[in-house]
Amino acid sequence: MADKRTGKRVKNLRTLRKTAHNLDSLFLSFKTIKRAEGRAAGKLNQYEDNYGYFIEYLDRHDIKRSVKEITRDTIRGYIVYMHDKWVKFEDHKFKPEDSMTVGLSPSTIIVCIISYKIGNKLVRTNLCSHRLM
Repeated sequence: MADKRTGKRVKNLRTLRKTAHNLDSLFLSFKTIKRAEGRAAGKLNQYEDNYGYFIEYLDRHDIKRSVKEITRDTIRGYIVYMHDKWVKFEDHKFKPEDSMTVGLSPSTIIVCIISYKIGNKLVRTNLCSHRLM
């Protein structure tokens, strides 16, 4: 009679930690974390606005909304875009033409970049394995 016991199974493959790569779902997780930390509503709105600007940049340059697609060069390109090509109040219907200037101020760019350090928070909370910056 054949022995049907197989014995202890040997694990041949390593399993990696499953992390999300979609920027939209990661941003929602980030917002939930910040809301749980007690951030002010104005700060949360600022995060949303800055994320919207970044997504707009990615869409205009045909870059996928994936953490794997975001590199340091992508961030540097975005900084240059904000400084040299961004038109202030571009689609604002009540602003006059003379207030629609090209380029954001360095202080505005710094505020935006600080908001993009969401990757560091997501890595610390094990929601993502890639740092954005």
